[in-house]
Order: sequence, then C-alpha cells, then structure tokens
Amino acid sequence: MNLRGLKSLSWAILLVAGCGASLVFAETPGPRFAVYLVDIADEGHADTLHGHKRDLPVQYHLMGQEYVSANWAIREPPVLTDLDIVDYCWNEQTIVLTPEAVERWHGLGGWHVPLQGIPLLVVVDGTPCYGAMLWNLLSSSGTNLPAFVSHVLGDKLVTGGKSLRTIENPSPDVRYDPRVREVMASLGKFTETCLGDNSN
Repeated sequence: MNLRGLKSLSWAILLVAGCGASLVFAETPGPRFAVYLVDIADEGHADTLHGHKRDLPVQYHLMGQEYVSANWAIREPPVLTDLDIVDYCWNEQTIVLTPEAVERWHGLGGWHVPLQGIPLLVVVDGTPCYGAMLWNLLSSSGTNLPAFVSHVLGDKLVTGGKSLRTIENPSPDVRYDPRVREVMASLGKFTETCLGDNSN
C-alpha cells in the first residue's frame, strides 16, 4: 500500500472511530415529565388572581402563572421525573411514586417546608408547562398555583389547591394540561383513577 492509500485508510479509521464515539457520548434525552425547584427573581411585583400588585419581597403564595413564567430559573437536577412515577391518577391528580422517590420527596423538607411554599416548575418534553408550589399542609394560607403536597401520604403524592386559574384565563385547571396526559399515557403510567381504587 502506498503512502496515499495509507493516509486514506487512516482518515477512514479516524472517521469511523469518531462516529462511534459520538454515538457513545451522544447526549441522552431528558425526562418526558419533570418537576424542578425554581428560583424566582426578587424584583418586580407578584400579580395575584385579583389583579392586585404586591411589593417586594415576593410572597410566593400570591404568585400567578404569569409571574412564575416570567421570573423563574430552574435548579438542576429535577426533584421528580417520569422514572419516579408508578401511576398518574388523572381524575384525582394523585401521583403514585416509587419508594425511592417518596424518600427523596420527603428529603425536600416534608412538614418543614416553609408555610409560604417553595416554587416549582412542571416541564413536559423539555418545555415549561406550568408553575406550582411545594406546599406544607400545615399552612393556613392558600396559593394561587397548583400545590404539590410536601409530605407524601403512603406512596401517593397529592396535587391540589383551590385557586388554580391564571389572570388572563380564569377557567382551566392547569394540572389537566393535555400534554401531561399524553406523556403519561405514552409511558403506560396513566389511569383515570388510582390503581386499587374501587371507583374504576
């Protein structure tokens, strides 16, 4: 083999090796469903459901969806992903978690979560879906955002809250976003009601 043929062979080997390496080290896709803790900017005003403005410091329980979407900064890694979910009970908006996920969720604070809550962001297929709150049931105040209860009851994580609307669009409950339903159904983790319930 002449020098030119040897160079061509060397380049071919490097090219194949490089392609193989890029396949091995290719970035793995993120979770389809994830919940993140978020930092909220400390400047501006929190818009409440009734259109009132609250001066700083921002009182998290008064924030609406618009304020969260304009001021959030995600904290990695996610505190909950679709890998942690056994069953997503749609009608009750209750999420059955793996034992490891229950332990990790309680590690976020459990009953020691501040009474004004901790802001969360629900992300579906890499796109922010809605703002929520990690919420202590001992709090006497309400929240304008969906509340993910800070203490799992058995293996069930309950989401709720009576004020789940946005200022511009007061009717829909953002927890029932069709993107969440579609992802959970495609992952085989969706049921209308919780597994084992007699209400099916």
